[in-house]
Amino acid sequence: MAVKRSIVLIVSFLLFITSQAANAQVIFKELASGEETNKNYNFFEESSSRKIINLNGNWSVYFSDDQAKKKSKVSVPSFFEGEDELVFEKSFELNQKQLSASNFEIYFLGLSYSADIAINNSLIYRHSGGDFPFSFLLPKDLLRYDKKNVVSVKITSNLDSENTIPVKQRFLTPTQMRGIFRDVYIRVVPNIFISSFQSEYKYLSGQNRFKYSANVKIENKNFKTQTDSIGKTSLFEINYSIISESDKSVLASASSTVQIPKGKEKASALSFDISPNVWSPEFPNIYLARVQVYQDGNLIDEVIKRISFYNITSGKDSLFLNGKSFQLKGVTYIPSNETLGAILPFSKMEEELKIIKEIGFNSVRFAYNTPHPYMLALCEQYGLLAFVELPLNSIPESIIETQNYLTRSKNYLNHFSQAFADYSAIAGFGLGTGYNSGKGATDIFIKELARGLKRPKPLLVYASFSSINDTEIPELDLYGFEFLNNSFSKFEDSFNSVIDLVGKGKYFVSEAGYIANLGSSSGYTNDFTLEAQAYYFNQLLNFSDENYYAGYFLHTMFDYRSQYHSIISGYDKEKIIKLGILGENRNLNRITYKVIQAKLNNLEKVTIPLGVKKDDSPMIFIIFGLVLALLVGFLVNTGRKFREDSSRALLRPYNFYADIRDLRIMSGIHTTILTLLVSAVMALITSSVLYYFRTEIIFEKILLAFGGESIMKGMSFLTWQPIYALGILTILFIVLILVLTVIVKLGSLFVMNRVFTSNAYFAVSWSFLPIVLTIPAAIVLYRILHADLVNIYLFILLIFFGLWVIYRIIKGIYVIYDVRPSTVYLYSLLIIFGFVGAIVFYFQQTSLMVEYILHFIK
Repeated sequence: MAVKRSIVLIVSFLLFITSQAANAQVIFKELASGEETNKNYNFFEESSSRKIINLNGNWSVYFSDDQAKKKSKVSVPSFFEGEDELVFEKSFELNQKQLSASNFEIYFLGLSYSADIAINNSLIYRHSGGDFPFSFLLPKDLLRYDKKNVVSVKITSNLDSENTIPVKQRFLTPTQMRGIFRDVYIRVVPNIFISSFQSEYKYLSGQNRFKYSANVKIENKNFKTQTDSIGKTSLFEINYSIISESDKSVLASASSTVQIPKGKEKASALSFDISPNVWSPEFPNIYLARVQVYQDGNLIDEVIKRISFYNITSGKDSLFLNGKSFQLKGVTYIPSNETLGAILPFSKMEEELKIIKEIGFNSVRFAYNTPHPYMLALCEQYGLLAFVELPLNSIPESIIETQNYLTRSKNYLNHFSQAFADYSAIAGFGLGTGYNSGKGATDIFIKELARGLKRPKPLLVYASFSSINDTEIPELDLYGFEFLNNSFSKFEDSFNSVIDLVGKGKYFVSEAGYIANLGSSSGYTNDFTLEAQAYYFNQLLNFSDENYYAGYFLHTMFDYRSQYHSIISGYDKEKIIKLGILGENRNLNRITYKVIQAKLNNLEKVTIPLGVKKDDSPMIFIIFGLVLALLVGFLVNTGRKFREDSSRALLRPYNFYADIRDLRIMSGIHTTILTLLVSAVMALITSSVLYYFRTEIIFEKILLAFGGESIMKGMSFLTWQPIYALGILTILFIVLILVLTVIVKLGSLFVMNRVFTSNAYFAVSWSFLPIVLTIPAAIVLYRILHADLVNIYLFILLIFFGLWVIYRIIKGIYVIYDVRPSTVYLYSLLIIFGFVGAIVFYFQQTSLMVEYILHFIK
């Protein structure tokens, strides 16, 4: 009866969990009501002939596989947590005059990851993937004026390990923004409109002039007009002008005429030499590039875009801006609005860049995220060079060497670069991070991407490397190098080994970061504190002043929230990555901020205290180990039976297992105590090893290779919470012993000898007896590992004890089964290899685990 009752309870519990999962709600996060949006979107373009229909605000959303289409209300911009495929819908109205006299171009400033977009139930556009801005013209024949129009966006947000850009396994990357997380609007344009306006310029060396080129396409969709008296379409006059944004003076102008039949598109190109006031971080001179289309003296359409003129190049010995030696002094910016991730109101974006400018930086690197277009406009306004990057991060060679991934990357690069072609602040374009140079497939991949990038203006093309060998990639203007928590001597060694290869002018630190997850302390001698972080950056800035290379980007300006629970950054419920010069609260009193600001602005030096180094060894390890040692001593000294059984099990295991087989008297209490004891000792050893690895980058990357956020969350918690880890791991090891007992019992069904459950339990539990011998070492294991003197021998010893236990389990099995040892060894090895193989196969199929582990180790 009790067994039946237990089964009923278990089934009921499983049904409850299943029902809860089935009824789980997707969680949306959005800006508070009242947060402003930029209704004019004039940072993108200005025009007196165009209007905006803002589609932000309330949208309907439902699951794509929901036949009933049960809809909920959600605000856009927003993002959701979950892996479901959702459909977003928004209705808008047009009157008959609008529909007759205008065309409609829809803009998405950011959604993730891929989308099928429909208008009035007709699929019109497929976004293949990426969170960069894009736009397209809505087909007029599908639009209605007699009823509401409905735009539908079906979004798939899941990433994988080999096809998506970015991939699923991304190291210390920010929260993935799922859904429509940036503005959506429709730009209403006339029937005769400028469909494309692209500006290009080149610096004329030695003349202090620029050759400006404008490429314009004009489309005539005005099908209701009549031809003129001679049967020809009217001529259109196109006026070009470059205007100073500050005083509205005209720097240059030109005009041309074209004839555009109805239903046709005509291109017009024009170029001329100009001598503008060049843009620089100190003097951000901005101009307006204006194109106007006239017909019979009437303005038909107009587009005005911001443009700035400067020339940035890399030489063997220096970087040059407008012909003068220049050094990048930048910082990585990853937007983080606490629980809202990258969703920031426009006012907040401006505040962020003001802080960056005021601290003294002249450059901003938008890494691991696609910048909001408004941020790029602000960079131009405040005098900050912008560096944008493809979201390619530590891709294994086995993936990037495939033609499929190269083609995907080229297509992504084409769309990504086009999306930001009009933003003059962009001075550098990155082809990805985490590369290992000197590898044939990697170098070829970078070369192919660099060759496919179009440069409408002077632009530095770079790639960021986690390691570099004796190789050169001529297609790159800059080589970036990444450093995280490294000793400064490693940075100096890297610098000295590379400058002879590529030159100081082509070397820059693309990412120098130091995690400060322990907060404030007495001084910088305590690792991973704010003082240690300040000292690290201070060393880098001093080195940069003494060795004038291309520059650096400190990583990062603010703490941010990650997609997963990081280990090296410390366990945090909110997944906060504590790399920032400032925290999420933007408190300017941080010592790191003060040190950098003083250094970059030549202010009075800020003293970083030396402090007294603290012992970071958790006392719980020693206390827990001593309790276990006392328990063992008590059992050995007070229990003759336990002492005799322990001696026989350890020194004469065959005879001991034979006693179990022959049903000799065994103490169940002693066996259970031993089970608890060895489980606790294994928990102590495991917890100590995990705590030692908590700052090891390679440990986190190997775990990332499995591709599971739940794995990272559990391991991060166990690594940083030793008290809880000891309890949880003890329970897990007890469960392991019980599972092995069940397996041994089930295996006995295939042999002649009868094996009771108690026999299996005794044999398995006492097989772990050698673990008790490790208690003295387990007590101080973390301290020994932290000393880093005999670590390799310690790990070999732990492996030896593990193999010893496995050997004893197998011996116990063939003794109590009373069968030939070779048979048990064979099947045991088959089961072990089969189990491990199944795990590897599963994670290889779902996450390409093997490829990523090998890549990270390399």
